[in-house]
Amino acid sequence: MVSDESGGALPGVEVQVTQTANGATRFVVTGGRGEHVLPNLPIGPYTLEAKLQGFSSYAQNGITLVGGREPDHQRDAEGERRSRRR
Repeated sequence: MVSDESGGALPGVEVQVTQTANGATRFVVTGGRGEHVLPNLPIGPYTLEAKLQGFSSYAQNGITLVGGREPDHQRDAEGERRSRRR
């Protein structure tokens, strides 16, 4: 889920993931509850970027997908604000 600093869901966020090994990129837009799903991503390292007009962009490097587990980039970014209002 993509949320603002108060925990409110952010629909309409453009989420991009890029596989760092080969540059392959996938896009998705968050739904009404800030949710996003990118199914069938190959195992490996990724970067994630999220953008929404009126908010600062968010980027995270070093996300690694491994078999049998969903990545938790919110946990990986713990302590960082996921989105900030401009």
